[in-house]
This record gives sequence, structure tokens and C-alpha cells, in this order.
Amino acid sequence: MIKFLRQTGALLLAAFLVLPLGARAAQNGQTSFPDVAGSWCAQAVEDMALRGVLSGYRDGSFRPGGKVTRGEAAKMMGAAVDALPYTLPQDGKGSFDDIGSHWARRSIRQLIVEGIIQTQDYGGSFGPNQSVSRIEMIRMLMRMLGFSPSSQSVGSKFTDLNGLNATDRYYCEKAAQIGLVQGYADGSFRPDAPLTRGQAAALLQRALPQTYLPLEGLPSYEEANTVPQIDEFVPVVSGSLAAGQSQYQGKPLQICRYTLRDANAAAVKEGLSRYFQALNLQRYSQVGAESETGASAYLFSDLQGSQSIFVTLRQKDPETGLPSLTVGLFESSQAAQSYQSFSKALGAETISSSHGLSPAEFLLYADAKGVSRLTEVYDLSLLPAGASIQFTDRLLAAGYAPQGETQLAGASAQVYAKGETSVAVSALDGFWAVMLIQNGAD
Repeated sequence: MIKFLRQTGALLLAAFLVLPLGARAAQNGQTSFPDVAGSWCAQAVEDMALRGVLSGYRDGSFRPGGKVTRGEAAKMMGAAVDALPYTLPQDGKGSFDDIGSHWARRSIRQLIVEGIIQTQDYGGSFGPNQSVSRIEMIRMLMRMLGFSPSSQSVGSKFTDLNGLNATDRYYCEKAAQIGLVQGYADGSFRPDAPLTRGQAAALLQRALPQTYLPLEGLPSYEEANTVPQIDEFVPVVSGSLAAGQSQYQGKPLQICRYTLRDANAAAVKEGLSRYFQALNLQRYSQVGAESETGASAYLFSDLQGSQSIFVTLRQKDPETGLPSLTVGLFESSQAAQSYQSFSKALGAETISSSHGLSPAEFLLYADAKGVSRLTEVYDLSLLPAGASIQFTDRLLAAGYAPQGETQLAGASAQVYAKGETSVAVSALDGFWAVMLIQNGAD
């Protein structure tokens, strides 16, 4: 068996970054809605429709210029929340006196529970049939994304926000900072303007993770001795497979071996990318990788628990002489213990803890001085808008101060320091890396 790199080994990070999987979307402005074809919002409308966040009318139209009611906005937001790869807190309270018989009442009530709609914004009545304004939609989206009003100054690019309270002004300015809104050519935001259906589609698409990977029907992988079925993702896997029990590091190991139809490298890589993303969305992070002539191995662990999964790709299986994939499941708490130490030393809320997501990778990586440091890497296509900016905001709130730049994986990284602890953060071709540096601990 190929030996995995442990957290004490080296890492060639770029070699094992998985490819992002884009959602199905409109191509060249073509959509299934005839009244959207060629429109500026065609791609967003098609993407959100295919993901079940938005829908059209019975006559086949979408009506992108139509106004959105508050009830319709609640329905859209409820579907967007369902599309998130994590669960929002359920501690919101309150109600309205005018939604008892409204068709959107369930969505409205659920958004109240999740804190996305707050009753103080409307008083006792929600007005579900009234047009929703741009600021109302931004307010809901920013709460869905986990942004809380802060005293931290955010430079404004808009000319017409002075009439808003500090909280709404923060939401508008922060939404612009994370790329959620752009405003109008004259520099205005127009917070009170009615929101159109086309604008709603664009906002929702920008807010949600880029990757669309439906998880319905996939195994939860929570039961002991359950091995994920990789043949749901790798199209070149044939129906023949072998399953059984083995041993790994003296512990029971459940394995499945799949024979490939061919060794088409591109097809296998794409399928593995989808599979690794599914693991990531269901709490597993890559914590090891190794390659040798004719074989590659990847190790994943639940950083909040004790289960680990390995995936081995062989160009020539020793038993069959054919290309094969082997998936194994075993119990190990080593990676989880290491991640707990990482989080404790950081002293600030991680993306993982704030969004209920695991990093795509958690491995040692060499810093600019060649010293191996614990590093977590997030696939930005799996994160909602602004997650990385939220993280740096939390670093500042936890007492970290900017300390200039360094190099991380060949890219510029911003360094933040607090006492003897420093953190380097960097964007790496669609990935967000966070490296922990404890000065004097080498």
C-alpha cells in the first residue's frame, strides 16, 4: 500500500488542488426563457432556475423586468438557504400579523427563525404583497452570508447612502466590497428602488457558492463501515468491483475496489474532482497525498470526528492488470486532534466553524523560509460570497494587526500578527489558504 504523507511530511500543494466544478448555466446568453435570451441577466436566471432557486411563469416567461414582492423574495431566499452547503443558526424570534394565510408564510417564518428576516425591520406587519426594495434584499442576503454590522469602517463607493441607518449602510458597502452589488453608472445605489426579477437572479447567483453539486441521494457517510460510492462521480468506472475487510495501522478497514474501463486521465481527473468536492461538502478534508510511478493516493479525514477515507488510483492493478480505484474507510482521530490544536492556536473563528464547512485541504506547507506550517485550504467555489473577507474581518476583531506581505505557494499573502502568532492568508487560483505561524515555535 502506498504510504500517505503525514502532517509531518512535505506537500506539493498545487499538484493536488481539485478542479472547480461549474454549475450548469446559460451559454452565449441562451436560456429556456424566451424573454430573457440575450439579456444581461440571462446566465444568472438560467443558473438559478436550474438550481431550483428561481422559477418562471406558466406561460414559459421569466419577466426579468417585473417587480419582486416581499413574499416572492422570501420564497427565493428560502430556496437559496436550501442551496447552501451548511445550516444556518435557528435562534431567530418574532412573527408578523399579516402572513397567516399568505402562500409564502412558511418561507417567511423560516427566514425569521434563521435571522434573515428580523421583525424590527418591518414592525408588526410584513406586507408580503408589497414590492421588495433593493436594500431589503441586500439586508437578507448579507444576513444569510453571516455578515454582522461592525464599527469597522468600510469605504463607500455610492453617493446616496447618507439617508440609511448605520446597519443598512454597512450592508450596502460590504455587499459592494465582496462583489455582490455594483450600483448604477451615476454612482448611486438606489436603496429604496423596487427590486426586479433579473436583479434578484444576479444577486442570488453572486451570493451562492459557484459549484453546483446536488447532494440529494448521496450517502451521508456517517454510519460505521460505510464506504462512499465513487462510481457516482467517475464516469469511467465499470460495474465490476470488489469489497471486503482489511487492516490499516492495526485497525479494521472497509475497502471497495473498482476496475476502470480505460485510463483516460482527463475523465478520471474530472470525476475525482467531483468526488473530492462531495467529500468536502460532507465534512471530509484532504490531509495527505502521495504519488509514485503508476499510482496516486489521497487521504481524507473528518476534522470534527474520527473517520478517514483513502482513495488510491493505480494505472495497473496488481491483481487484475487493469487501471483501478480503491476506496477505504477507517477510524483515526489524528487529523481532528491536529485541527483542534490549529484552531486553538489561531484564537479566531475559522471559515470552518463559521460556515459549518471543512477546508478542502489541511496539510503542512512550506512558508517563504522553507519551514513547514499547518495550512488550511478552502475551495472558494464551495464558499458563499465574502467568506474569505469575513475571515480577515474576524482576525482583526480578534486583535490581529496587518503586518505586510509574504509569499505562499508562489502567490502574495497578507500577514496578520497577534503576539507570538502570525497568520498568512492568500488566494491561490480559486482557493483560499490560511497558514498558521507561531513565532519561536520552530
